[in-house]
Amino acid sequence: HWGDRGQSMGEPASLRSRLRVGATIVVLVLAEVAAAVADRTAEATSSMSVRTFRVGGQPDRVAVGAGAVWVGDSGHLFAVDPTTGAVRTVAGVATPIAVDGDSVWARRTVHPDTLVRVDATTTRTTATVPLGGTPAAIAVGPDGLWVIDSTGAVTRVDPATNTVVATIPVGSLGFSVADAGGSVWASGRSADDAHAVLWRIDPSTNTLRATMTADANCMTLAGLGDALWAACGTARRVETGGALTPTDVNALDGVAVGPQWVYALGNDGTVATVEPNTGRVLRREEVPSGSEGIAVGDGAVWVANPALTEAPTTSGRGTLTRLPAT
Repeated sequence: HWGDRGQSMGEPASLRSRLRVGATIVVLVLAEVAAAVADRTAEATSSMSVRTFRVGGQPDRVAVGAGAVWVGDSGHLFAVDPTTGAVRTVAGVATPIAVDGDSVWARRTVHPDTLVRVDATTTRTTATVPLGGTPAAIAVGPDGLWVIDSTGAVTRVDPATNTVVATIPVGSLGFSVADAGGSVWASGRSADDAHAVLWRIDPSTNTLRATMTADANCMTLAGLGDALWAACGTARRVETGGALTPTDVNALDGVAVGPQWVYALGNDGTVATVEPNTGRVLRREEVPSGSEGIAVGDGAVWVANPALTEAPTTSGRGTLTRLPAT
C-alpha cells in the first residue's frame, strides 16, 4: 500500500521537489561564487605580474634582447635587467634602437647621422657607421640591418663588415621599417608629401618593388616571421601584397608582434591583446596615460613611460612598465 500511503500523505513528493530545487539553487550559487573567486584570482595573478622600473629620461622606444630591455629617448639609452630591474646607462647613444644577437644598434648622440654598434655586455661602442641622414627607425631581420632616415631613404648595413651596402630612396619622410615575410617594409610620406605610404623592398636586389598609399600615417611597423602589423592610428595587419586589413583597435602609440598575439598601445592608456587572424581584442591592460613605445620579449610586454613618476632619477622621470604577455 505504499502508493496509497504516499498519495494520502501528499507531503513527501512536494518536499522532495522543494529539496531538489533548493539543492539546484545552492549549486548555482556556489558555482557563481567559485567563478567570482577564480576571476579575482586571475586578476590578482595578472596584477602581480605587472611591474614598473624607474629608468630616467623620457623614454619612448623599447627593444628586447641580448639579456636586457633597452629603453630610451632622443638623448638617452638605458639597459634594464628584466629580472632585477637594475639599470645601466649606455653612454653616447640614443634612440632609435634594435637588437641583433649580442649587439645593440642605436643612433649616436653627438653625430645624429651616425649609427652605433654597442656590445650588449659591456655597453661599449664597437663600431660606427656614417649614414646619409638621421635614423628614424632601425630593424634587424634575416636579411640584415635596415635603417630608415628622416629624409625618406632606406639604408642597408652589413653587420659582418659594419658598412653600408645599399641606399634606397623611397619618399620625403621616413617613420618605421621592418623585415618580415621575405621583404623589407618601410613607412613614411610620399615624395611630394601628399600621401601616407608603405614601401616594399626586395632584399635580394635592394630595389623598391611596390608603393602602397594609406589613409593615415603608419608611425610604427612591427614584424615577426611572416607576420607584419602597422600602427596607422589603429592596428592594421599588412597582407603579403601590401593591403592593410583594418581593426578598430587604438594603436596610436605603437604596436608589437609576439609569437601568439599582437599588442596595441593606445593613447587611451591601455594595451590591447589582439588575436592576429580575427583582430578581436582578447584583453585590455591599463598602463600609465601618455605611454609611448612597446615591445615584446622575455615573456613579457614592455611599455615606455616618458615622464610619469613623482620620484625622478638624476636624468629624468621616465619609467618602464612590464606586463604579462598572455
